[in-house]
Amino acid sequence: MSEYYVHPSSVVDEGVTIGEGTRIWHFCHIQKGAVIGKRCSLGQNVNVSNNVTIGDGCKLQNNVSVYEGVELEDYVKGVVCYEMGREWPLEALKVAEKYLREHVLPYLYEVALFYEDFAVTAEDGMYDLYPSVSPENTPANVWEKYHREIETAKNAAMEFALMKETLTHLIEGAELCGMYAEKIPVWKEMLKKIRPYRINSDGAIAEWLDPSYEDRYNHRHHSHMYPV
Repeated sequence: MSEYYVHPSSVVDEGVTIGEGTRIWHFCHIQKGAVIGKRCSLGQNVNVSNNVTIGDGCKLQNNVSVYEGVELEDYVKGVVCYEMGREWPLEALKVAEKYLREHVLPYLYEVALFYEDFAVTAEDGMYDLYPSVSPENTPANVWEKYHREIETAKNAAMEFALMKETLTHLIEGAELCGMYAEKIPVWKEMLKKIRPYRINSDGAIAEWLDPSYEDRYNHRHHSHMYPV
């Protein structure tokens, strides 16, 4: 029994390598020297030219042509879950790592660059963030003074929580994927400069870390619980 499936209407030239679990459907042509990885799915009328390399878990839809010399990484287009069988958990992790490397970490990297520019080191060596917003709320003492909503303040707890989460996940992901080695020490130092959350007199997490702001409970979002 073959380790892969090729529909009878398809043509596979000599010198082609096809991985275990791959399915090649109707009217495809796989040309000499092509290498197709494990657990791939090639739809109807796909042409794979000479010396093409297709990684594991790739899915090529109907009428696709991959031209000579092209190399596709693992899991291009997506993985078809029902083809994974008992190995699906491992394959899912591989897909997650690819998405992490190519999308999540580059995005978090750009966010970290923003924080590098935006965060201000105060005299005590810790970061201040201003302007800073806690969504749709104004400190009670600011409201009492001006009698209107003024959301722009300083050192909102949620802003620091977002910064902390960004840097923590970025460091963990970069170490896992072997990326951004030169920036990891910078991010770790930035984490050390994030101010600790403040507990107010009621025993609640203060919505602003700056002690000059008083909490205002009548319009407090769940966002103030983000640090938890």
